[in-house]
Amino acid sequence: ALRENKARIHGEWVEMNRHGFAKRSEFTVKEQREDCIALRLTADETTRKVYPFDFALTVAYTLTQEGVTTAFTVENLGKEEMPFVIGGHPASTSPWGRTPPSRLHHPV
Repeated sequence: ALRENKARIHGEWVEMNRHGFAKRSEFTVKEQREDCIALRLTADETTRKVYPFDFALTVAYTLTQEGVTTAFTVENLGKEEMPFVIGGHPASTSPWGRTPPSRLHHPV
């Protein structure tokens, strides 16, 4: 977490919410297949107000036998060093309601 939601970048103070800016940004579809979708966010006027770097963020969701995997790719499209932190808090709904599937059927 940033102290007081502020960071000093290039000698200037910028303000960024605790969970960053990507979750409130509009992504475009980079790739879509039957088992995968990749969404891309690139720097624009809005993102540069809180994160003054040229970047591309791709988030790919892939269906697997075990569930869903998520992959984050961050690209520095500029010429300077680009610090970043990324994290995810995935959530979804399921047909099982509040009981996880592993608890629905217990072997005896």
